[in-house]
Amino acid sequence: MEKISKFTLGVDLGDRRSVICVIDASGDVTEQSKAITNKKAFKRISIIMLDLQ
Repeated sequence: MEKISKFTLGVDLGDRRSVICVIDASGDVTEQSKAITNKKAFKRISIIMLDLQ
């Protein structure tokens, strides 16, 4: 049987910088990163999200 991982991605969106946080099913922070708020940075974030699946 395939294991399904559950996580929550939180984004604190700022004008210039944003903070991205990944929280697992037990509520523990597994990843946290800062990014400049622009299209290139959010494209990178979407790639990270796909890798987490």
